[in-house]
Parts: sequence; C-alpha cells; structure tokens
Amino acid sequence: MQALLADIGNSSIKLAIINRGHREIDCDQVIRITSDLSGEATERFQAVLTDNPPTHCFVSSVNGTHLQVFLKLVRTALPGIVCKVLTADDVKLKSDVQSRESLGIDRLLAARAGVALMAAQSEQRCPLIVIDAGTAVTIDLVDAGQVFKGGVIFPGAETSLRALHRSTGDLPDLSDELTDVNLDEAIGNSTRSAMLNGVLSAQAGAIRSIVKRISNTLDSMPCVIASGGGIQPIRNLLPEDWHYVDHLVLRGIAEVAMDCRGSDISENS
Repeated sequence: MQALLADIGNSSIKLAIINRGHREIDCDQVIRITSDLSGEATERFQAVLTDNPPTHCFVSSVNGTHLQVFLKLVRTALPGIVCKVLTADDVKLKSDVQSRESLGIDRLLAARAGVALMAAQSEQRCPLIVIDAGTAVTIDLVDAGQVFKGGVIFPGAETSLRALHRSTGDLPDLSDELTDVNLDEAIGNSTRSAMLNGVLSAQAGAIRSIVKRISNTLDSMPCVIASGGGIQPIRNLLPEDWHYVDHLVLRGIAEVAMDCRGSDISENS
C-alpha cells in the first residue's frame, strides 16, 4: 500500500512516496516543488501520482494557503485518496511546553524522526538537539526521557538576505545564491561576497552558540542532528561529529504513517 508524504513549507514542498510498511525514504526520489505549485516539478509530481497512485496522503504543513492548494491538486489527480493533515496529537512524542497545539508541526515531526534515528543507532538514550534550517531555523531539545522540551527559532539564511535587500536602498537580493558560496575566506572582497559570507557565518555561529548554550544546561552530552537546506552551505563551519540527515520532517511523517498502519485513517483538511 503506497502513501504520499508531503512536507509543506513556506517556500517549497517536499514529497515522497513510500510503502506504508516501511519507514525508509529514498532521498534521491524526493520531489521538491515551489509552494505555489507551478512549473515543471509540479508536472513531474502529477505524473508520479498517475504512474504510482498512493491510497493515502500524510501532510505536514506550516502554511495554510499552500496546504489548501496542494490538497485540491492531489484530490483532483486522485479522487479516491485519503488525505490526513497531521496535528500534534498524531505525533507520538511527549512534550513539556506551554502549548503543544501552537507548536509548528514540523518541529515535532523533526524531533520524532530524530528520536527514531538515534534509537536505531544505540540502545542508550541521550538528550537530543534537533536542528532544522530552512526559511526559519529551529533548534529543539528532546531530553533523555524522550520528552520534547521546546527550543529556539530565528530567521534562516534566505530570510535574512531578503530582509537585508528590503531594508536597504542598495543591497541586492541574494536569497537565491546560497548554493554557490565560498566560505574559505573570512571576509568578502565584494558586496555580494560580504553579504553571503556575513549571513552564512552568522547562521553557523548562531547555531553553534545555541547548541552550546542548551548543552550547558544538561547533565550529559547530547546527540545533535542537523537537517534542512540551510545546513549544506555552512556544513564546513559546523562540528564534524554532529549527525547530518536529509529530509528530517519527511522522515517524521513516515514515522507517523507507520504508527497509523492498520488503523482507520480519517479524511481531514
């Protein structure tokens, strides 16, 4: 039985089709499309739905407008599909926060995936710090008892670059140029390189500092998992002993799909 997994963010949507009997995601087969659902990637996605039609769809969304457009597209392509939009109640992870319902579902799913990945590697539980860097960067703590404790949120690199462009008279918008940055030099010798180097160095510095600050509150050393498109450009500025994993939220959705296996899935939106 095939299931469609969808991670709907503010700037992009990541999609994967898996067998509901398995957790594994083939990262090479993940489809990334723009959140406005336009362009060649969307046509490729529709072709995949036709060639390998799933029976269920599990969706994580942090953008209600993009969610409704996506559900309409999927239900038009596959009228019989059952779509479940995930909520905090669907994620089997205890929490100790002020309001679980107000948490971004992506944070809980990333943490759920992180716990599963660490459990597969070691029987010994340790505190877990989960980093997901995208439009926003979230850094969250799951304690040794596997309780989600909360974390911090700050603007991602693309968001920071757009803010520089919007808030100044002359600085260009470089938010689409993060994949071609050389951080070997400590300073930039042009406006472009100075902006990219500054924003990315600030991202790496903030992430390292926050992880250290959280770690200092713990009785034992945490494991650290980092994911998201914002990690790759700064990977060389981050510790080598961290665990780097692609598509952490999608992996969390896959865990929920496994948890729901064999039970009735109610349609919602």
